[in-house]
Amino acid sequence: MNISLPNIILRHQSPFVSEKSLSKELIEKFRLDESDIEDEPVRAYSLIYQKTSEYNSDGHVGHIRLDANQVDSYFANEKKEKLSNTDLIDGVTYGARNDTYYLKKTNPAYPERTFTIASKEPITNEYLQKRYDQIQAHFHEKHQNDEDKYDIYKGDPSSDDRTLELDGRTTIIDEEEYEAHKMIYAFTKIHEKPPTDSLYTNWQYHNLLNIENKYENAAEFEALVNRFTPTSYNTFDVNNKMILSVSLGIVDPADQTYFINVADKYDNTFALKDIQNDTLIQATLDTIDEGPSVVYFSQTIQNFFGGESDDNNFQALLNDFARRQNEEKGLNNISSQMFTFTGDITIDENSTQEYKDFITNNLIDFFKEQKNIYVKNEIKNEFTAYEMDFPELFEGMTPNDFKSIDEFYHFMKNNLKNDMSRIEVKYFDLLINNLKKLVDTTAAENNSLLNQYTKNTKPNPLDNLEQ
Repeated sequence: MNISLPNIILRHQSPFVSEKSLSKELIEKFRLDESDIEDEPVRAYSLIYQKTSEYNSDGHVGHIRLDANQVDSYFANEKKEKLSNTDLIDGVTYGARNDTYYLKKTNPAYPERTFTIASKEPITNEYLQKRYDQIQAHFHEKHQNDEDKYDIYKGDPSSDDRTLELDGRTTIIDEEEYEAHKMIYAFTKIHEKPPTDSLYTNWQYHNLLNIENKYENAAEFEALVNRFTPTSYNTFDVNNKMILSVSLGIVDPADQTYFINVADKYDNTFALKDIQNDTLIQATLDTIDEGPSVVYFSQTIQNFFGGESDDNNFQALLNDFARRQNEEKGLNNISSQMFTFTGDITIDENSTQEYKDFITNNLIDFFKEQKNIYVKNEIKNEFTAYEMDFPELFEGMTPNDFKSIDEFYHFMKNNLKNDMSRIEVKYFDLLINNLKKLVDTTAAENNSLLNQYTKNTKPNPLDNLEQ
């Protein structure tokens, strides 16, 4: 059976063109006559027009074919010309068929949530400001007479709520964009403060207006944000990590304006700000970055790094650890040792690698002891609390009957179906392992350099051959 191709080959992806996309002049320019179609196969679009169109003035539905190559060329040139506007925001796209600009936005705190701004006007910074003002004015008009200032939070927005006059046109804005504006308007109305005074609304404000995150003289802070961002769940997670890094004294927030609550919350209150030890700082940052929940680690940090009320707690713990360690080992005659640990963990550019490793290994032992102390106290506290409620379960037992926190939690899970968290213990383990890694990495690098050196300095047996 012979199958002949139809005279008109329609583009599978977009076989139609709306009358709204082209002027009457262009339609006539691109229009195909029946003779054009009969002579040879032509790639064509079917024109879709409204019932009120002059193309359908007699009520008869006809077929108007347009030269697809000419139409595509026209749309491509239109797109190129529109996007040549240097004032457009990065990432703006343009749909030539409906003469609309688009800008996809990601919720700064929840990257899985996105929305698209669509506009007949070029999407520039000036346009975003105008759009922002119009939508905020819409909220003001809608909620200015609310009896309760919290009424704005009642109910979920329908498409009717999101329908407003924008750019002189009736527009339904994306629900995610609507929610961002609602949060900003609600905060400013309830607290009578600008949106930049609240962490989340500050992020939304920056996002809606395409305001660049300015770090001014906070280059180290910015570098740490860039480090944490790819490994974090969302911006809230990054923020929590930055709070802990600032509170430890590892980094100064300086004049950045995006993570606004960081400096206000802690402002370098813990002891690492006074300690010179890049290995400990690196291991701590690795632990902050890898840990399952940085909130728990902040509690662990407070246990031995101290705070405003006890700035020397960490150093006092180190000094006591060193004293007991020396006493237990009977190290009264220190002349026989290369190094003696005194509690001072300072490492600087003059420190040898041997000394750095010596200090790091003592820190590993110190944190192991701190973990054991924490575990012992945790078991004792939990045992005491649950013993009061379930005396028959713990009859004849003491906290010392449990040799590890895993053993205690396993007992609790089997008997009370209580799957208790062990996140803080994981942070101790992470910190200890990260310190070990740094020692092992340095040793591996040194061995590699040594092997390379000896390889390069071995005598070449060919040099001894007689000529």
